[in-house]
Amino acid sequence: MQQGTELMQWLLGERKVSQAQPAFFHRAESDAPWSPLSWGQLQVLVEDAKRLLQSSGIGRGTVVGLLLPTCISWEVFHIACLDLGAIVVGLDTHDLGDNFRHIVGVSEVSVLIVDDATATQLGESRPAPIAKTLQVSLANEQSALSARVMLTGERPNDPLPSASWLADQTDDMATVVFTSGSTGKPKGIAYSRQQLVTAVSAILDAFPEIDDRARTVCWLPLSNLFQRVVNLCAMRVGAPVYFVSNPRALMQELPQIQPSVLIAVPRFFEKVFEGVRAKLEAMPLGSGRVILAAMARTDGRGAVAAISRWLCRRAMRPVREAFGGRIAFFISGSAPMPDWLLRNFDAMGMPVLEAYGLSENIVPIACNRVNARRRGSVGRVMSANEVRVADDGELLCRGPGVCRKYLGTEDVVKLDQDGFLASGDFAEIDADGFVWLRGRKSEVFKTNTGRRISPVEIEAHLLDSGVADQAVVLGAGRKFLATLVTVKPGITRDGEQWLDAFRERLAASLDGLPEYKRPAGALVLSTPFSPLTGELTANLKLKRKAIEAKHQSAIDQLYTFLEADAMSSSTVATLDHATYMVRL
Repeated sequence: MQQGTELMQWLLGERKVSQAQPAFFHRAESDAPWSPLSWGQLQVLVEDAKRLLQSSGIGRGTVVGLLLPTCISWEVFHIACLDLGAIVVGLDTHDLGDNFRHIVGVSEVSVLIVDDATATQLGESRPAPIAKTLQVSLANEQSALSARVMLTGERPNDPLPSASWLADQTDDMATVVFTSGSTGKPKGIAYSRQQLVTAVSAILDAFPEIDDRARTVCWLPLSNLFQRVVNLCAMRVGAPVYFVSNPRALMQELPQIQPSVLIAVPRFFEKVFEGVRAKLEAMPLGSGRVILAAMARTDGRGAVAAISRWLCRRAMRPVREAFGGRIAFFISGSAPMPDWLLRNFDAMGMPVLEAYGLSENIVPIACNRVNARRRGSVGRVMSANEVRVADDGELLCRGPGVCRKYLGTEDVVKLDQDGFLASGDFAEIDADGFVWLRGRKSEVFKTNTGRRISPVEIEAHLLDSGVADQAVVLGAGRKFLATLVTVKPGITRDGEQWLDAFRERLAASLDGLPEYKRPAGALVLSTPFSPLTGELTANLKLKRKAIEAKHQSAIDQLYTFLEADAMSSSTVATLDHATYMVRL
């Protein structure tokens, strides 16, 4: 391949790559064929984008906000900006309110690159730091394959700077990311070029299965740093990346893409299994329930486990084919997955490898590998990191990927005297080096009996009930626990019997938990938690304090109901037409 952009030279390394070899795949419409974008075409796109950006005054140190949907243009401008020494801030096209203004202000975005549709939603209002807006026409992306028609304006012919991307200014900022905001305003974190390279190298070291024969999918918002880094990993090894702009259409696209690896969040896997379970439960003569029972018995080495695995592998073939038939493994992060869900994906022949990281470390801290996995753990520590457990049980981490400060705030990154980052998570490390998380320090609470409660474990049981869509366990300073649950979509709420059946399923899901971990009752909500209501973060993490504050009055009424005469025959009560109280 001819000499191209500096970053692309690093991505390609010493590999001999034909200019005609596909780098990306995309398609204009859901019924259109997949169109390849070759390395040669990508090189032209990036070079043209660099000239256009440079003519707009973008250079070393310019903070550029990318407000684009998931598409090839995002990656083209990403590479072009990094090549010019600019600092990239990924912005969410679905979050244009106060959080958008906060992120733009803290990171001091001076140039905004935005697509036509999002620009219309944004209107004339631009946060103060933005001095210039460059508008992208994605309608031209599929056919023109040239950045010169993506942006308004002529193509300059000025020569491009030739400084090596990694040889100089390796400590320069490359990207700014933000914490999830689950406990307050999101905090900005800057990472350097070298830290970005370190993250790519560490992930490829942990997953040698991601090579030039792999197929990866870019479907998460590219404001998500991990999706961006995975794209760079794929480019580094020459694996093609398939861009799916509409996440709701992912399952329709997978049979044609036939990916070998897919990254997703736990909520995705929950939704997939809900669909599988619903189809199995609807099968005639109870045959589907036999398969579900077998899926629960696949662990172990006995004859029953062996027969169960054989049955599941045969019965779940259509599910694997729905994912393209080539999935070697999934990677999940952002939140723990319950064991029952991991077990069921194992039974389907598509293991989920859990990974664990923090916004404050660009390198994931730990991950399960294909040949080194323990279900329920977050795997072994990645090569760039060093970890230890503090006296109080908190996991500490040190490494080249750890950030040094937050942007736009007096808050400091919590490093101890040896340079270890306080993760905020309780953890244990077993004799074989596997890390087991035991709850967030900020989420763990004590009842008034002195019991320490990690709510995530209990919430996982409630979600396994088949009737609860979301769950939040609370009870700090109280005598016993309670929970807020939302009703899973599709559950029929006709008549007077549905709530009794709902209560029974919730109660049964808690079997096996010690008494002090069993919620005494639940507040049943008909409206799900959502980022739009301020109860979830953009990546769907629970904002526990916000949820509790919003429903405080109903929670107090629930505790009054539960503290009433224990001999009362009343197990359910109605607060209003959409909120109910049940004893468990």
